[in-house]
Formats: sequence, structure tokens, C-alpha cells
Amino acid sequence: MESIREQVRNLFRRGRHGRLTLRGYGAFALYGRPLPLRIAAVMAPMTVVAVAFGWLTVVNAVDLARPLDEAERYAEVSTASLALVERLQDERDQAARAVEADRDELDLDTAFAATEGAIEAFEAALAEVPESAFGVQVARARASFAELGALRDAAFRPRLSPLATIDAYSKAILPVIHIGSGADGQAVRLSGSPAVVARTAGVYDLVLAAGAASQRRALVTAMLSRDWAEAGERDALVMSGFQSRVELDAFQAVAGAPARTLFEQARVALATRTEDAYVRRVLGNDDSYADAGLSVAAWLDVSNEQLARLRLVISQSARGGLDQIRDLRIAAWQAAAGNTALFAAAAAFAVIIALAVGGGIVRDLRRLRRGMLKVANDRLPRTVRSLSEYPPELVDLTIRPVADLPDGSGANDEIGQVADAFDTVHREAVRLAAAQARMRTTANTVIGTVAGRAQKLVGEQLAVITELERDQIDPIKLDGLFRLDHLATRMRRYGEVLLVLADDDPGRRRTEPALLVDVVQAAVGEIEQYVRVELLYLPAVSVAPGLVVDLAHLLAELLDNAVAYSDAGSVVHVFASRQRDGKVLIEIHDDGPGVPAETLDQLNTRLTGAPGLMLGKEPQLGLFIVRLLASRHGVLVRLSSGEQRGTVASVLLPASLVAPAPSASAYELPEPVGFGPQAKV
Repeated sequence: MESIREQVRNLFRRGRHGRLTLRGYGAFALYGRPLPLRIAAVMAPMTVVAVAFGWLTVVNAVDLARPLDEAERYAEVSTASLALVERLQDERDQAARAVEADRDELDLDTAFAATEGAIEAFEAALAEVPESAFGVQVARARASFAELGALRDAAFRPRLSPLATIDAYSKAILPVIHIGSGADGQAVRLSGSPAVVARTAGVYDLVLAAGAASQRRALVTAMLSRDWAEAGERDALVMSGFQSRVELDAFQAVAGAPARTLFEQARVALATRTEDAYVRRVLGNDDSYADAGLSVAAWLDVSNEQLARLRLVISQSARGGLDQIRDLRIAAWQAAAGNTALFAAAAAFAVIIALAVGGGIVRDLRRLRRGMLKVANDRLPRTVRSLSEYPPELVDLTIRPVADLPDGSGANDEIGQVADAFDTVHREAVRLAAAQARMRTTANTVIGTVAGRAQKLVGEQLAVITELERDQIDPIKLDGLFRLDHLATRMRRYGEVLLVLADDDPGRRRTEPALLVDVVQAAVGEIEQYVRVELLYLPAVSVAPGLVVDLAHLLAELLDNAVAYSDAGSVVHVFASRQRDGKVLIEIHDDGPGVPAETLDQLNTRLTGAPGLMLGKEPQLGLFIVRLLASRHGVLVRLSSGEQRGTVASVLLPASLVAPAPSASAYELPEPVGFGPQAKV
């Protein structure tokens, strides 16, 4: 007794705030315990209850009930197809009789209405199941239904012989039989019931036997009506009798006890023997059938009796299978409903226990989640951004804990260990970012220093070349100096590209705006094959001083690509226009083979500054330089396909960086203008 009292005291011990911990679910939260123990405490009650009362009952009952729903729909398709086959067979036999009988003597409207009604019921049943289960048979059946009017018109005039009529109707009947047989197989498979198999096995063997019997009825009726047999009718009669016997034997080989009982009770075998005897009399008579006592009325009595007995077995077997599936479905859903109610009660109990234990886990995980999101979305990006703007020595690199977990959480708690691991990752990420910042600063300093020295030498070289050009009058030597001048200009461009990569000042500055045409001509002068560039139209606008040098480099990179990736000897055209909002659009059209749409998307992605740029290869390096220069001034650059071929590079200048040229220096290009490398910015 004393031991029990001690256990109760321990169970109701007071917490930090003097409250009994049992009044909340903190006692069940297992703070500081290993995470597998806490998860097991949450899952154990639910697993025991749900598996015992739910998984083995509800899931099993639902799994049994759902296929039975589908099985019932397939069984209804099978039943509808059997009814449609019978209506088409009856109409076919009427058509065969119409060859020798007066059309007005036949009740054709009733036969047609019965067939159309059966088709509507068949389509309604077919709409409830996926047509893909029957392959091409559905399309073939609908095509036959669409041609049924023309077939009736030809068969009942008469325009077709009995054999041709039977063959034409058989083509419409056969896909319906295939669909019904497939639906019956699906229903049997989905039901999984031996009782359904016993009732429906072999039914479609009887359907084929009934089809053969229907053909015999039509053939013998036509032969007796005209009192003689046409060519091929006797052979067809023999083959239909052979098929009927084969299908009947197949039915008896596979049919279950209920189906065989129906077959015997309907006395199908006796009716079949009677019909076979009558057919043998017809086949054995080569003279007048009427003189031999063979009449249409007597034959119809015999054949209709045999066919009616066959159809009785077919319909009762199919209906019995459908009823069996329906009973199984109702019973399965009733079991599922009862088991669901039992499972709901058990689950409610499990949820109460799970909430008590899981509440502590959820609170810890929420704290950890909030801390991680704050690091991922705010603290770490802010630190990395600061490292990209300032030296590491000026940035606060202190790493604070990711989450403030409750008392009791520590090294034995997996959530606390995850928090410690995340802090370690955070610390390593900041360390790597600082190291990269130092490396980037060092690399930019080296590149800027080397590029600056090279730019100084190129500037001195250009000054010397310009002085030599001024004093030279020999055309040959002057041409050589012009080529040296062009090479030096290109060298200066590549040196300034290095400064761009190093995020350094380009070295040259403008204090005054420049005409757009001068900027474009300077860009042309910085590429190797400048003679292949032609200016079509440039508006009289001036470019802001801070944009002049960068725009010239940007256009030079795009022109370089346009010339390099177009056909040798082709011309690259440059066109510009002022937009209504004050912006200026510059377009560079090349005559190359063009770029696939997928590749254009990738190139435009690079132009927007997406990651994964390969700076060591062309044209990626050029596009990377274009992206850097464009991002400095808010210039938009995009590549697109030409109207007929080639590629168009579009450069959209912001309205704030362009202005109309002064009237004294207004300069537009109404016609294509040639130019050389002498223009300098």
C-alpha cells in the first residue's frame, strides 16, 4: 500500500509553477528523452488500436467493397451487351427473311425500336466504365451502329443476299460480343468470388452458340421461303451447326454447377437435337422443300424453341452473376460502415493519448522551425549580403543559437541535437562566406591592378598610334596604322572587361552626354569584323555620361556574338527606335542559322543573372559581361528569333538615361551609313 501511495505522489508531483503536472500533458511529453522513445509513445496507442480495429477491418472491408462497385458496373455492361446481341440477331433474321418475304408482312418498326433501345442501354452502361478496358472494340461497335441505317436500307429492300446480310450484321454483333465478354471477365476478376465464377463461366460460349443458332434460323428461313438454296448457303449452314456444337461443348467443359443446372432444366440439349434433325432433313433434300414437307412455319417453331432455351440460360446466368455481385457489394459496404464506426471510436481514444505526448514534440519542432526559418530567410542572407559589400572585419559574424528549447532538452534530445547541428552548419556557412569574400577581394584587387596597368599601356599605345597617323601620308602605312589602332581599341575593350569582372571602375569616364550614333559606332569599332555591321536607323538622342562607356562595351559584346554566329559575308543590321514612354530600343539583327527556342530560353536566363554561368567559354563570358553591364544601369537585354531566320538582340535603355539630342547636334540616320574603327568614345 505504501509503494502505491509513493507512485501516486511521483505521478502528481508539482512542476515549476506549483501546478500538478498531470493536469496538463507535460507529464506525457517526455522532454529530454530520445526522439525514438517519444515517437514510440505517440504511435504505440494509435498503432495498437488502429491496426487491431481499423486496418484489419475497415481497410479490408473497403478494399473488398470498392472493386465490387466496379465489378457491378462491368456486369451491367455485360448484361446490356447480351440484350443488344439478341436484338441485333433478331433484326438480322428478319432481314434474311425479307429477301423472300414481303416487307410489309414483317414487324420491322418493333424490331428497329427494340434494337435502338438496346443500343441506348448499352451506351449508358458503357459510359460508367473506362472504355480503354475494351481496346478498339468500342470504336468498332460505334462505327457499326452508325452504319446500321444504311445496312437496314440495303437488307430490307432487298439489296443483299441472305449470306451477305448475315455477314454484314455479324460484323456489327461481333464487337459487342467482345465488349460483353471483356466486361464479364473484368466483373469476375474484380468480384473475386467463386460463386460469381460458377454462375457466369461459359456464358459467352453460349452466346456464340446462340449466334450460330440464329444464323441457322436465318439461312434455313431464307432457303425454305424461296424453296431452293443459293450458292454457299448449304456450306454456311453446315459451318454454323459445327460452331454451335463446338461452343456448346466448350460451355459444358467450363460451366459451374449453377449454370449447368440451368442448362439441364431448360432442356437445351433436347431442343438442339430436334433442330439438328430438321437441318439434316433440309441438307439432305435436293428437290422442292415444300414437297418434302419442310415449311417455314415448322422450322421457325423448332429454331425459335432452341434459341429461346439458349437465351433463357444466358440471361438467367448473367442476371444471377449480376445479382450475386450486387449482394456481395451491399454486404461489403455494410461491413465497412460498421467497422468504420468502431474504428472512429478507437481512433478518438488514440488521438487523445497522441495529443498528450505529441504536443511536446510539436512545440519543440515549432521552436526549431521558427529559428531555422529566421536563420535561412534573414540572418544568414543578411550576413552574406554584408560580406559582399564590406570586408569581413567590419561584419558581425557572431552565431547565435537557432532555437530556445525548453528546460530538459539537451544532448539526449534529438531535437536539441538537430538544433546544435544546424548551428554548426550556420557557423560553417558564415566561415565559408567570409573566406570567399576575402578571396574575392584579393582576386578583384589583383585583376584590377593588372587590368589597370594594361589599360595604361594601351592608352599610351593609342596615343602613339594616333600621333603616327596624324603625320603619315603614305596610304599603305596609314592603313597599317589604322589596323593597329583597331587592334589597340579591341585590347582596351578586353582590358575594361577585366575591370568589369573585378567590379572596378572602367578607367574612362565621360562628363558630357554622347550621341547614340557615336556610342554605336564606337561599339562597332571595338569588334574585329566591323565592316560586316550596317546601321539602318538611329534616332537623334543622347546617352547619359555614366552610361556611354558601358553601353559601348555592352553593344560590342552583342555585335561580336552576332558577327561570330552568322554566315560569313552576311551583314549584321543595327536599328533603334524611340518608345512612347521615352525609352529607346536598340535591335541587332543577324542573318545566322538562328537559335532553337530552348537554347534561347537558356541564354535569356543567363542574361537575367541566373546561377550556373560558365565564365570560361564563349558566348557565356560575353553574355555574363552583358548581364553585369546591363544590371549597373537597369538596361534590359533579351534575345529572340528573327522573323525569317537569324537572331535578334534587343537592348532597352531606360528613359532616365536618354534624352533628345541638342538641336545644334541633332543627328539621325535615315539611310544606312558606313563607318570604320576611327570613332572613339
